[in-house]
Amino acid sequence: ITKDEQKSRFQKRRDDPLKYWKLTKHDLSMANKWDIYSFFKEQMFNRTSTELHPWVVINANNKRIARLSSLRYVLNEFDYPDKNLEAADDWTSKITNYSIEFEGVSFKNLSYQQYKLLEQNLKNITS
Repeated sequence: ITKDEQKSRFQKRRDDPLKYWKLTKHDLSMANKWDIYSFFKEQMFNRTSTELHPWVVINANNKRIARLSSLRYVLNEFDYPDKNLEAADDWTSKITNYSIEFEGVSFKNLSYQQYKLLEQNLKNITS
């Protein structure tokens, strides 16, 4: 999830009497280290992902779409009798809640295609 989405979820958890239990002191203390965690997460992905065992990054800003995307990925990976997966609905191409940060500059409200293009170019720059 993006830094802004994490902040929004923490605020909702803090303010909602049905969700407050989900927010811990540890969450709050780690929130201001989001950039550091994200940097090392990307390093881990880049160093440990292989063609045979790739990391699959799923945008989780929208929980419903993240869950559907995860299920679609898993179902696509296996062969089974009567497998018939239709193409993802058009709404998935219209999602614009991807974001990426580079050298302190945030790129927000990107489509998946824009996000992947920037991500690949940034990998080439930093490699």
